[in-house]
Amino acid sequence: MPLELASALVHMGWTENLKDTERYSRQIVATDQFLKLFPSATPFQTKMPRTIEDYRPGYPRFTALISAHEPFFMCRRFIKLRARILLLKQDRLSMLEQKLEQVDHEEASPLFLAKSRWDKNSERASLLSEIEASLSDYDQFTERTFQMLNIGRTCERDVESLQHWLDGTGSLAREEREYLTHRDDLASLAPTRDSAMAQIETWIEDKLVILLPSQHKVREPNGQAESN
Repeated sequence: MPLELASALVHMGWTENLKDTERYSRQIVATDQFLKLFPSATPFQTKMPRTIEDYRPGYPRFTALISAHEPFFMCRRFIKLRARILLLKQDRLSMLEQKLEQVDHEEASPLFLAKSRWDKNSERASLLSEIEASLSDYDQFTERTFQMLNIGRTCERDVESLQHWLDGTGSLAREEREYLTHRDDLASLAPTRDSAMAQIETWIEDKLVILLPSQHKVREPNGQAESN
């Protein structure tokens, strides 16, 4: 073992030739003993990259597939829910607006309306504070909704590929993969692909489907394809 290790040291540039073995004999022996105690620390050990099949079935394997293929990063926008919440927040602000107008109309002291520094109406102060908080919440929600609505839509082919993979592996319960059936509500979080390249990929996949009609392939980064 010391001689083998010395050869490795030469190869790694730690020594110039094997004649230096005697000079480094103590270091070699110490290193040999260290590697026996801690085999995981050896520089000659290489760790093979994990494939999707190395992960346990269920969410571990499904998330491994998604993280390895960016177009599979898709999620629901929940447009109807956003519309419902937006309408409620909007209506609440409308009611606060009407209430403020009523408080101003019933103000007994015109001076309080002309100079806010002298305004002693506690109801108006409390109402304005509530309006400010509601407006801030409303603005944040509308901005987030705007961003979500402007996220690119998913590619139909990517959705179908993901569904085929789930149907073939059964990695997730049916109700927990139901989100893929809401096609009009799905958003793609992946960067926009070049349109020309996407067209070429689509053409190639169409030809493969014609040649292999019984195969539903899911592209994976490791070059392998999962067939159902």
